[in-house]
Amino acid sequence: MSLHLTRRAIQDIRDIHEFSVSKWGVKVADQYIDAFEETLSLLESYPNVISKKSQISKHFLAYQSGNHLLICDKTDRDVFVLTIQHVSLNLFENLNDLEPTLKSEMEILHREIGKD
Repeated sequence: MSLHLTRRAIQDIRDIHEFSVSKWGVKVADQYIDAFEETLSLLESYPNVISKKSQISKHFLAYQSGNHLLICDKTDRDVFVLTIQHVSLNLFENLNDLEPTLKSEMEILHREIGKD
């Protein structure tokens, strides 16, 4: 199984690190990154831990890492991390706003990865 992060997911990780450094310091920010690395490794090794959570999204899978949800999609061969969102009061609103764009990005990724 291969794991792929979208540009958005990579930027989300950068933003989370930057925000965490400013709010809690480098040590805590680095702990967040370490936790994401562990989570990504887990998802690559055990993709079936990702589950559909209809209360979060009708179209995508999710996996919680600390206070963040990794919004994903998967095929028989690949796991795609589309975005990483904080579990907050506006999570559902954010995902509703992002969903059309995420669906388009996912279609493009499926086509691109399928060419390999």
